[in-house]
Amino acid sequence: MIICPKCNTRNKDNSMNCRSCGFFFPRETVDPVPGNIRQSPPKRVSSTIMNMDQQEAYGGGGGLLEDRIEQNLSARQQGNIPQQQNYYAGPPVQSPPSGNNKMIWIAISVLLLMVAAISVYVVYQPQSDTAMTPSSVFAMAEEFYTEKNYLAALKMYQQFLTDYPGNALASVAASKIDEINSSLVTQEEKNSRINILMAKAESAFQQNRFLKPEENNAMIYVSEVLLLDPTQPDALDMRAQIIDYYDDQAAEAISKNRYDTARKNYEKILTIMPGDTYAQEQITRVEEAISEQARQNAQRRKAARDRANRQKELKRQQDLAKARAAEKARREAEQRRLAEQRRQEEQQRLALEKKRKDAEAARAAQTAANNSLAANTTPASNTNPNVNSSTQQEKPGLSNSSQSETRANKNTIVPAALLDQKIEYLHKEKAKVPRNLDYGGFSLVKAECIVNKRGLVESVTLLTSAQNTRLNNIAIDALKKYRYKVAYYQGQPTRFKVVESINFVRFR
Repeated sequence: MIICPKCNTRNKDNSMNCRSCGFFFPRETVDPVPGNIRQSPPKRVSSTIMNMDQQEAYGGGGGLLEDRIEQNLSARQQGNIPQQQNYYAGPPVQSPPSGNNKMIWIAISVLLLMVAAISVYVVYQPQSDTAMTPSSVFAMAEEFYTEKNYLAALKMYQQFLTDYPGNALASVAASKIDEINSSLVTQEEKNSRINILMAKAESAFQQNRFLKPEENNAMIYVSEVLLLDPTQPDALDMRAQIIDYYDDQAAEAISKNRYDTARKNYEKILTIMPGDTYAQEQITRVEEAISEQARQNAQRRKAARDRANRQKELKRQQDLAKARAAEKARREAEQRRLAEQRRQEEQQRLALEKKRKDAEAARAAQTAANNSLAANTTPASNTNPNVNSSTQQEKPGLSNSSQSETRANKNTIVPAALLDQKIEYLHKEKAKVPRNLDYGGFSLVKAECIVNKRGLVESVTLLTSAQNTRLNNIAIDALKKYRYKVAYYQGQPTRFKVVESINFVRFR
């Protein structure tokens, strides 16, 4: 039995590798005497396993890896497999390195990956011609420092600290600035540079170029002067004047309730003096004023909306009251008109009734006269041709009068007020107005309907029409579909006329 020196796993005597960790053993030859072990050079085999046909040729594909390898070696020794066939593909597998070598290779791989990643980042990082990165600014400052161009290096270090104060190299840049100011730049060079910068600052100040343009303004030159000499009085005075100017502009803007402008001026003061507590406090107050102004504006807008809504509702109520008053006036006028119409119809009925009674009295008198004449006639009068002829002529005349009166009764149209009973409806058609028809919300249509003896409407004549022609047609169509109960006049079915009204009202 072979014990793996790496994982202490027990393996068979003829095993070539550990069945647990895969460690390859050197080939061993065991003497008859126990403990006398002779080692042979290790044989390398590929980790590729034979395919299924080869496994079946060697007795199946199950079992451990060393069992299949032993079967293969036994078959080779017995000559069952042609030597030219290669049942293991691929190059020999080297033994895995030891623990220390593995850690070294891992460290080297990680280092190579980091170098590759940095190279890719540097090569493929998109950079514009004008954009500056922290590394490029610091590299430029270092280049000036190496070339002993200390004033230029001082400027670039200061720019690096201003633009990237949180960078890891900020402390290095600050120490470089201190070093240049303390020992590397002579006082003559400083004074010469300060004079040039103050001349440029004075020119920009006279032209009110305090912060703009970015490459040529008074504060750029003043900041560089103060970098060379923090106590330079002219630079300090000019900076104070610029700060006072923006402070005055902000105060004036606040007095005019232009808080956004005031905030911008205080932000400019912070650009000149970062961390200035006065400017920060003023910005806080301005923002509170802006919030209060926005709140007041919102309240005013809400009050204006409420006022407009109230006025709109009041106008709607007034319009509705006017419409109701107009409707009431129209109804009262209609009632007065109908009362007048009923009064006139009643007068007509009384006049017709009087005529009817007079006609009946005349007929009764004529009948009595005829009866009296017939009673006074003797039998001898039958031979008198004149009497017979006169009598015979009177009878046809009386018959023709009755026939004409009957025909007149058939064609007579009786007003509704003269009928024997009140008008009764069998069906009243409702006028259907389309929703998209605009007629002003109210309209009245009155018409005279002629009704036959069966209660059907024969004709409709408009008495009061609407302004909308389509509305008149709708009213006529509805009235033609009215159905009445048969009306009687003097006990006989008769035609009659009646005035109908249709009110079109649409409430909005």
